[in-house]
Amino acid sequence: MSNESDNPHMVRAQTSWRELWLDIALLVVGCLLLLVSLAIDIHVSRCDWFPRSGAVTVLLAALVGYRSLSKHYYKFYLNAKLKREPLWTSRNQSTVDCAALVLSLIGTAIWGYGDKLF
Repeated sequence: MSNESDNPHMVRAQTSWRELWLDIALLVVGCLLLLVSLAIDIHVSRCDWFPRSGAVTVLLAALVGYRSLSKHYYKFYLNAKLKREPLWTSRNQSTVDCAALVLSLIGTAIWGYGDKLF
């Protein structure tokens, strides 16, 4: 698998963190939801909210993934329409995509096994 340094002609798209604010906010809400529900369940010595928060977290991570795919499709459409070389995904977008994947895996594990912690 080659990377960007192997091909100096490949150009990365530029996406600022400001353009990704909604995606970042959705990921932060997913993390906070897990922490708050865990704290509530620890406080009441029950396991009602924590596993369910995993489902909502997965949903939020999937929404971020869907938004990312929409951006990728639009970028590829514009490149094809303008007959330009394809752009690599921006580093910031790749970071958000990886965070969404990790959060979805964590959320899935909590959704399935969160009640086993108690």
